[in-house]
Amino acid sequence: MKHFTVAIIGSGPSGASTAFHLGKAGIATVIIEKETLPRYKTCGGGFVNRGKKDMPFDISSVVEREFLKVETYFNNREKCYLSEKDKPIITMIMRDSFDHLIVKKAKEFGVTLLENHKLKSIVTIDGKSILKTSQQDISADFIIAADGVLSPTAKMAGWTKDTRKLIPALEYEVEVSSEDFERLSKMFVLI
Repeated sequence: MKHFTVAIIGSGPSGASTAFHLGKAGIATVIIEKETLPRYKTCGGGFVNRGKKDMPFDISSVVEREFLKVETYFNNREKCYLSEKDKPIITMIMRDSFDHLIVKKAKEFGVTLLENHKLKSIVTIDGKSILKTSQQDISADFIIAADGVLSPTAKMAGWTKDTRKLIPALEYEVEVSSEDFERLSKMFVLI
């Protein structure tokens, strides 16, 4: 059975970025991902400039569009705040490309990626965690649950009390006409 110092469950921005930094520090790390990368995600397309500039590598290859103007509406559209800068305020990315880029960068530092490995259970034996996936068992000293808001990993680890306050949200990707796309592509609007 292969052993790692750290096993990260989930290859989204949180898990992949953690793997990147652990790999860069020379720590034996594995990412366990239930899907095949790149995998489509509808969420998380807007990336603020301070986050972009703090990235430890260039992400320009996955940038879809950048906005220098942002309109933010408050109180049921009664108030509007317009921000305009000479550097991008919001950078749009697609999560499949963005997440995959971070994982590729982590792999450059020796991080192992196990794709199509759904975590089935976690057992502790002699102080080591045994992670049983849909394809194999591995062991790790530490586990990081980065598998999303509902985190099956956290539940497997015994964190059964949910203390979160949830706010329902919907996200859609829609197709618009070329004219509407051109008009809407000039400014990022938050309502």
